[in-house]
Amino acid sequence: MTNQHRTRWGRYREVYVFRRRKNGILRLLLIAQTLSLLQFSVGTAQEGAAEKRLPETRGLDLPVSAKDSSGGMARSAMPKIDLPEFVITGNAVIDLPEVEKQSALEDSLSNLPASVLNPPMTRSRETAQFALGTKEEIEGRQLSPYSGQVSASLGTFFSPQAGLWIGRTFGDYFFSVDGQYNRTKGFAPFTERSGGSVDLEGSTKLKSYNPYFDQSDIHSELTYNSDTYNWYGTRKPSLSRTKTDFRLSADIMNWITSPISYRGDLGYENFEVNDSSQTVVETRMILGGATRLMLSSVPLTVRFNAHLGSISYGNSSSGLSLIDVAVGSERYFWSAFSLEGSIHGYFANGMEEQRFVRLYPHLDVAYQVTERHTLRVSYAPEAKPAALSSMIYDNRYLSATSKIKHTDDQLDAMLAFESDWSAGTRTKFEARVQSIKDYPLYSDSLSQGIWVLAYGGRTTIASFSGEIFAKLPANDYFASKLTATISNNSKTGGAVPYLPVFELGLSYTRHIASQWTGIATLTLFHQGKDNVVNVKTLPSILLIGLRCEYRFFQQATLFLNVQNLLNERYEFWRGYQENPFVLSAGISLRW
Repeated sequence: MTNQHRTRWGRYREVYVFRRRKNGILRLLLIAQTLSLLQFSVGTAQEGAAEKRLPETRGLDLPVSAKDSSGGMARSAMPKIDLPEFVITGNAVIDLPEVEKQSALEDSLSNLPASVLNPPMTRSRETAQFALGTKEEIEGRQLSPYSGQVSASLGTFFSPQAGLWIGRTFGDYFFSVDGQYNRTKGFAPFTERSGGSVDLEGSTKLKSYNPYFDQSDIHSELTYNSDTYNWYGTRKPSLSRTKTDFRLSADIMNWITSPISYRGDLGYENFEVNDSSQTVVETRMILGGATRLMLSSVPLTVRFNAHLGSISYGNSSSGLSLIDVAVGSERYFWSAFSLEGSIHGYFANGMEEQRFVRLYPHLDVAYQVTERHTLRVSYAPEAKPAALSSMIYDNRYLSATSKIKHTDDQLDAMLAFESDWSAGTRTKFEARVQSIKDYPLYSDSLSQGIWVLAYGGRTTIASFSGEIFAKLPANDYFASKLTATISNNSKTGGAVPYLPVFELGLSYTRHIASQWTGIATLTLFHQGKDNVVNVKTLPSILLIGLRCEYRFFQQATLFLNVQNLLNERYEFWRGYQENPFVLSAGISLRW
C-alpha cells in the first residue's frame, strides 16, 4: 500500500501550535515503525490513548499561524514518543530503514518556510518529556495485505500495559483497528489508575466517472477512550473521576484533480465526565469546508469552519460555538521573498454571556537571506475555539463545571530565524508576543486540589526559544530546545499560573549496530506561579529518562524504560505528586 491509500486532508492541514496547546490529533500505534517506539514505556497509567481530535478544520492554502485550535489554553500533552528523526527547519534528509514518508501536497507547499510546516519541540504534561515535531508524518513501512503490532509491558507499582494494532489493505481500500489498555496500582494510596481505547479507521480513493469525485480521498474514524483515576491530592482522596470520549469523523478531499478544488469534513464528539457527585456531558459538532476560486486570474482560498457545542449538567445547559469564515491568497513567491495573507471573520458564543464578532487579517512573510538562512515574520490574531474536553485533557483535576470561554488573541506577532548549517545540523530561533482577552487562568483559591477557570483583564505573553538538531555520525541524533516565557495578566497583576517561565529539553539517540538503540532525555523547567490568589512559587524540576531497545528478530523487539532516573519528588499540579523512579520492560511483535 502506498501513502496515497491513506491520504486525507488532515495530513496537509496547517500546523497550529500555541504555548499551552494540547497538540492536534495524536495517534498511538498508528503504524508498525512508529509503534515500535511507543511501547507503553512508562510504568504507570498515562492518559490512556493520546487524545483523538475531531478534524482540525483548517484550510490548505491560508497562512499558517502556528497555533492550536483548541483555544490556546491547553499545555502541550504529546504522548511519550521518541522518533529517531527530529526536524526543526523541515529539511528532512534522514531516511529511516523501511519507512516511507508522504509526498508533498503540491510544489508550493514544499516551498513554504520550514516553521510553517513544523511544530516546535514540545513537552508532555504527563511525562515532562520533550519531543521535536517532524516535517512529515511517518506512515510506516510498505504495508502487506495484513499488517499489525502487538505490545505488552510491565512496570513497577504493578503497571501492565498492552496494545494491538491490525491494518488491512486491498486495492484502494484501507482499514485498521487499534486497541489499548493500561492500569497501575500507583506509587501511593489512591494513585491507582486505569484506562483504555479503541480506534477504528478507514480510507479509500474514489473511482468515479464524475470528475468532481474521481480520485477524491475519503477518510473516516471512530474512537472511544476511557480513563479512571482518583482525586488523591484533595481532602477526600478516594473520590474518583471517569472521563469517556466518543468521536466520529469523516472527510472528503480533492484539491488537485477535481475541476473545483474542495475539502469537506464533519465530526461529532460526546465527552462525558463522571465525578462522585455529578455528571457533565459535552457534545460538539464540527463542520468545515474549503475551496479554491479564481478572482481576475488571482487564486483565492475560501474556508468555512464551525465549532458548535453545548455543555450540560443537572438541569442546566450552556452553548459553546465559534464560526470562522476566511478568504485568503495562495502563497506568492517573488525573488527571495514569499508571502501569504488572508482575512478572517469570527463569530463567537461562550459561557457567561460571552459574545463577540471579530475581523482579523493574517500575514506571513518569509525572506531567504542566504541559501541556508531564512527570516520569517507573521502577524495572525485570531479567536480560538475552546472546549471542556481539551481543558480536562490538559488538567485532569479541573472542575467539570468550570466556565468555558473562547480566547480572543487580539495580537499575535512572531519573528523567526532558521538556519540549515549542513545536511544534518539545523537551528531555529523564535520570538513571539501575544495579547489575549479571555485567557483562562487556573484558580484553586481554597487549596483543595480542584481547579476552576478564571477570566478577566488582558493577558500578555512574550516567549523566546531556540532549537538545535544535529545528525551525528553512525546515524545518531541530538536535539534540544530552550524556551523562556514572560507573562502578565492585567487584572491579577501577576504571571499566568502553571505557565513555565523556563524550559530546557535535551534528547540523544544512539544506534549500535542494527539491533541496539539507546535514547536519553533530560528535562529542566520552572513552572512559576501556582494560583491567581494566595500565590506560591512552584519549585524547579529536573527529570532524566532512559530507554534501551534490542531487536532480536526483524519483527521482535525487547525494550527497557526508566522514568525519573534521579527519583525526584515533583508536582505538575500543587498537591499531586507525580511518579517517582519507574522501571518498565516489555516486548513488541510486528508483522
